[in-house]
Amino acid sequence: MSERSRARVCGAGLAALGIAVTAPAAGMEVSGAIEVGAIYSDNITLAPDGFEEDDFVLRAAPTIVLASVGRRYDFGLDYTLEALWYQDQPDSDEVYSQGNTHLDLELLEEQFFLNSLASISQAVIDPEQPFSAGNVPAISNRTDAVRYQTGPEWRQDILGSFLNVRYDIGRVDYDDRTLQDSDYQLLDTDWTGPEKERGLTWAIRHEYRNFDYDVSESVSRQLAELSLIYELGDGWAPFASAGMESDVEDRSDASLEDGIWRAGLRRNTARSFFEAFVGERSFGTSWGTTFQRQYGADSSDILRFSYRETPRTNEELYSTLVVPTNPPGTAPPTDPVVPPPVVPPDVNAPGTGDFSLTKRGDVLISRGFNRNTVSVNLFHEDNESLDDSTPADSDNTRQTGLALAWAYDFAVRTRASLDGYYADREFSRVSSPDDEDSIFRVRLGLAYLLGARTSVTGWIGREERSGSDTETNNYAENQVGVSVGRTF
Repeated sequence: MSERSRARVCGAGLAALGIAVTAPAAGMEVSGAIEVGAIYSDNITLAPDGFEEDDFVLRAAPTIVLASVGRRYDFGLDYTLEALWYQDQPDSDEVYSQGNTHLDLELLEEQFFLNSLASISQAVIDPEQPFSAGNVPAISNRTDAVRYQTGPEWRQDILGSFLNVRYDIGRVDYDDRTLQDSDYQLLDTDWTGPEKERGLTWAIRHEYRNFDYDVSESVSRQLAELSLIYELGDGWAPFASAGMESDVEDRSDASLEDGIWRAGLRRNTARSFFEAFVGERSFGTSWGTTFQRQYGADSSDILRFSYRETPRTNEELYSTLVVPTNPPGTAPPTDPVVPPPVVPPDVNAPGTGDFSLTKRGDVLISRGFNRNTVSVNLFHEDNESLDDSTPADSDNTRQTGLALAWAYDFAVRTRASLDGYYADREFSRVSSPDDEDSIFRVRLGLAYLLGARTSVTGWIGREERSGSDTETNNYAENQVGVSVGRTF
């Protein structure tokens, strides 16, 4: 591990420790686990055909989980240390950290809060280069991504309406020196009118985003809109919104210059949510839709589809710790999908300072029946550069594919699992030739409980990339692994 990597890991560890020390110890729940195993790879460096090298890898991954909830705080920490030892390539031995922690403090009862977050994970540096869904292959195309975030939140009831204001400042640090770190600010204000079974109500929404990079010009944008919602009963509500936003093609100017509007229809019930709208924004005509329904008795029986068009930086996409602040009735219920399908990494590289319009569509179906739980996710993503100096159809990326997860319980002690994805990707670049490829991943596993706290797992897997005009980007890797896990 490099000195800079150690510094990043120590920094994330100190942030997590600082939050943990701040959290009250009373009522702290502590649990943990350790997993040790061996893995064989027939292409440990993800080299092209004819240049493969195989290797045996030993893996150890201890995990600690802390949780404590009190009258005025909510604390959690989930941290895993993953250590890898290579038989034939000892110089590749590495230690990775993955985890996140949060501490939410209620400073003024039911009104004023302080929310703090920290995380560390591994990110793909360049999605056009060989990468893996895990850390086992000995490649340089991954980096530690460390995120810190903190900020106040105010909640206030005003004559039957509800005001929520949240402000967060944060930083994203990448271990790789070629990537740009960034400081960011997020401001979200939602003021919703009185809830009604029937009749007219309203909502006001304001958001501000700012990302400052080491080299690239900062990205700033702002939006403010007023919505009128007419409740028809039985959850149905047509709505119309109008407001102003900054010109997204002028990435550094957050001035409210362009008029925006949208109109649509929404329905919200205990088991389903639907919304569809069309409108005009600074980048042109915009539309979106969301539908989610719990169609079975099990909470994981979910059908969901959505489409959105959103200006964003990659650091916004990776902001997985940020909790969306949606007005009541404007977001679908968050029912669990078990097991969740694993989708491939984003086709836009992190730490580049790029700003793009992302058009993302997803169809997900999850079902639990007999001893099975299955989920399938169809997805399409189109990223268009919003840099007005970029030629049309350049620096754009696209990805279309399918992700699958399945688990089957043979008996109380035995579970089989299958997960994987397939995607076609396209890269249109200004500084390099256009390219396209296909990526494929599949993994089949079998787990057996030796006791209440001990399990043994065996699995086989394959990752493959093909179709790239750059031959060194194409590869196929097969893995076989076995591990023993113990919870505490």
